Amino acid sequence: MGWFLIPLTIILFLSAPRWLYVLVIFFIPFSATAIINVKPLVFGIPVSIFIGSFWILSVVLNTIKTFRFKLPSYRGKSLVLLVVFSIIVLLSLMMPIIIDGKISTASDRLNGKELYPLFLMPRHIVQALYLIYGVIFTTMISAKNSRLLEFKRSIRIYVLSSIFVSLWGWLQWSLYHLNMPYPAYIFNNSITPSAANFAAEMGIIKTIKVSSVAVEASILAQYLLTVIPIILFALISKKVIISRFIDRLAFALTVSSLFISGSTTGYIGILFLFLLVIIMLFLLRVFRERYFYWIIASLFACISVYAFIPAAKVLINETLFYKIESYSFAERLRNIINAWGYFLEYPLLGIGWGSFTCPDLIVKLLAGTGAIGFASFIALIVYVFIQLKKSLTVHIPYESSDSNAVRLMGVAMGCSFYTLLFACILSSLYFVFSYLWFIAGMVIAVISIVNKDNYSRLIKGNNTLS
Repeated sequence: MGWFLIPLTIILFLSAPRWLYVLVIFFIPFSATAIINVKPLVFGIPVSIFIGSFWILSVVLNTIKTFRFKLPSYRGKSLVLLVVFSIIVLLSLMMPIIIDGKISTASDRLNGKELYPLFLMPRHIVQALYLIYGVIFTTMISAKNSRLLEFKRSIRIYVLSSIFVSLWGWLQWSLYHLNMPYPAYIFNNSITPSAANFAAEMGIIKTIKVSSVAVEASILAQYLLTVIPIILFALISKKVIISRFIDRLAFALTVSSLFISGSTTGYIGILFLFLLVIIMLFLLRVFRERYFYWIIASLFACISVYAFIPAAKVLINETLFYKIESYSFAERLRNIINAWGYFLEYPLLGIGWGSFTCPDLIVKLLAGTGAIGFASFIALIVYVFIQLKKSLTVHIPYESSDSNAVRLMGVAMGCSFYTLLFACILSSLYFVFSYLWFIAGMVIAVISIVNKDNYSRLIKGNNTLS
């Protein structure tokens, strides 16, 4: 891919930065695609970060040229809290220097098992660079999408990308069952060890764990869980993202791709998502009778699939009900216990982000950044929740259907954000994956859009709240 995307990126950087942004958003889920493979370091530079860096540079150069860069007007303190958390994470990277090999940890790579004495290593610098890039990317995304038209455009690109990713996942699944070779050299070309999971198989049932363009099935599931609520709320509100047909197709493809991924994170995550959606519809008082029938029909369909399709029953049993008996669960539990021990030994700043592997977000935060980092992260998450709740539940005089659509869009982004966090509790958090930073930026942007919409309608309603 590099031979094509590198010159294309440079051409767009020089002549059409607007289309460079389109490329950035489209390639967000392509975590297994390397633009350049650095063989001495056994490391592939992710395509999304490579293109994203050029887009950020174009924005910086334009800012210098025009002296204009506007952050979202009604963003609150979200970006400030994000920067505070990031500073604490960077401070935690002093801990490997202080520890100086006194303890040994498991590899920080996905599914790493080898042990090594803990020193400050190049991987810590890489983690710091990922974090710095992510914070800048989130800031740029929130600034660019603080206008409704730009926001809709970004969502449209994001959904189009999910259609391609889902179709590629189905291609991977089909080729496996047809005993045909899978063209991994196209989108799964990264030499980073964690990116070689595209050929992972299920244990009992003879099928593949679909990862599509992601490094592994759980990462694909995390990404899809950020897209599904966006499409779902568009369908609920009868608003069009691309077209009615394509929106429905996108929903069917993303949900079905989540199912064939064979990811426990995906299965539990989709249950959490639909429960969250139902709660939000009740809170916003927009729950309709037809939604109840959809829920009953969906439950009936799921139960029927489990009861009457043997392959589906075996798949669900292995990924959900029998997961606790698997070797992978035992390995994950061992890593969580080890990480908890690191936190107890170094409770303030942990042992440094990226110093170990841990499949649980909460314990990873505690062990990697200590109580200080964990508290700053929780403060950020709670603050965003409060901001979303305030902006989405205020009563607006002369409220229109457009206002309802804006607020449902805010709910959709909130559901994407918190479902992703829930999924990270099941399968960890990694700064390298751009969908995390994109969703964070879009949540900050939508808070600004909704609050701006509320403000304008309050002015129209003689500044009265009820």
